[in-house]
Amino acid sequence: MTSDKKHTVSFGRYLKSVRIEKGIDLTSIAEETKISHSILVNLENEHHEHLPSPLFVKGFIRGYADVVGADASLAEKSYEDSLEKYKEATIPASELSKRKTVFRYYVTALPFVLVGIMIFSIWLLSDTRPVSNEGAKTPPSEIINSPGPTEPPVSHDLQADKTPLPETDILTLAVSAVDKTWLKIIIDDQSPKEYQLEPGDHLELEAESKFNILAGNASGVKLLFNNKPVSISGNRGQVVTVKLP
Repeated sequence: MTSDKKHTVSFGRYLKSVRIEKGIDLTSIAEETKISHSILVNLENEHHEHLPSPLFVKGFIRGYADVVGADASLAEKSYEDSLEKYKEATIPASELSKRKTVFRYYVTALPFVLVGIMIFSIWLLSDTRPVSNEGAKTPPSEIINSPGPTEPPVSHDLQADKTPLPETDILTLAVSAVDKTWLKIIIDDQSPKEYQLEPGDHLELEAESKFNILAGNASGVKLLFNNKPVSISGNRGQVVTVKLP
């Protein structure tokens, strides 16, 4: 596919055409990238309404492109352009009408607000009579009787009433983000949790038996499992999976 041809094809059709040209099926891409088959279908068909947040989609595009040998930067830029057009096309007509009505209201009300400010300023400047403190007395409501001495608060040692809890073997995971990335983490057999991390973000998690981690940027996070560093192999933007222990 020539460079001119790439620029005329949208991101989904471009990725799909490279995949078909290389003879790769979606099942193989799903197995290698750990991206669900339904998301890959929506990615190729450019169904924005069925895709997650843009940060996740960009990670999916890079993972897809790495597998089929496509230009990830080109596909990502094409996705951003397509997403912008989709957002503009899906703004409801009622919302546009509402925005116009609010704008007209502010334009109409602005002169009255300015006139009101001017009148208030003139009145404030003219009312500058000196205030005399002669004969000022403290109103009865401001006279406060001083309370008599009170007993000091009693301190209770709460620790003495606590029974030590039995120790349990808890697995700990500390995640530190060094680059933008998305994570999907399954703790034990619970429902997966998704995170969008910025550089400097930090997570501390606990599990009873295991962690399953899907990261959209292999070089974007550092992991400490039970206070021991975990080595993650992969390049920037590469989708990787980590199972602990």
